[in-house]
Amino acid sequence: MKIVSRINHFFCPKRIKLTPLLSVAHDGIGHLPWLVKAVTLTNELLQNELFYSNIAAHQGFDMADTTPDKIAELIRNTYLKMFVHTYYASDKMLPIDGFDDHNNPGIIHLNLWTINRSIASLCNSLIHACIHAVNYYNDIYSFGHGDRQLSGKENTAPCRIGALAQCMLSVEAPIFSPWEHDPNQPLSASGIYSPEAVNDFTQSMWICC
Repeated sequence: MKIVSRINHFFCPKRIKLTPLLSVAHDGIGHLPWLVKAVTLTNELLQNELFYSNIAAHQGFDMADTTPDKIAELIRNTYLKMFVHTYYASDKMLPIDGFDDHNNPGIIHLNLWTINRSIASLCNSLIHACIHAVNYYNDIYSFGHGDRQLSGKENTAPCRIGALAQCMLSVEAPIFSPWEHDPNQPLSASGIYSPEAVNDFTQSMWICC
C-alpha cells in the first residue's frame, strides 16, 4: 500500500478533519495510560481524510469482494457502538493480541499479557477489530480474513488497514509483530456486555463507531 504521507502525534501536517461516526471514548482505564493515548490517537486518525484516501488508493484487498474505496466509504459512514474489554489469554507465552468475538462483534477484546507495546501497535489492533465490526454490520460485503490464523493474510482489509493506522501514527519506522488471534474464547467473553457486566479484574473502554 502506498502511504501518501505519514502522520505522527507530535509533528502533524495540516489535516482535513471529519466528523467521525467511528470514534472512541474510554472509561475506567486510567491505570493504562498508553491505551488511553492509543484511543486518543485512533480518534484523531478517524477524523483524518488522509486515512480514508489511503485506504481507497490501495490496489485491492485479499479475500474481499468489494473495492478499497467502498470499504473506506463503509468505515466512514457506518455508525456502531463498541467498547474495549481487556482480559488475560489462557496462554501468556503466545503472541496473542486479542480475541475476535463473532457473537458480539461490537466488542474489542485485548489481551493484557501483550498490551505493553507501542501505542501505534495498539491502534493497529483497535482499527483491525473495528474493520471486522464494520463488515459484520454491512454483511452484503465480505472483507475479513476468514479464520483466526493471520499468517499470510497481511493484505486482507483488517490486517492491511490496521497496519496503515500503525504506519500513520508511528513516530519511527513501525515494527509489525506477528500477532495471532486467541483461538480460545475468554471465560469473560460470553453473553451480552454492558459496563456493569464487566467483572472486577477487567477494565472497559467505550467506543462509539
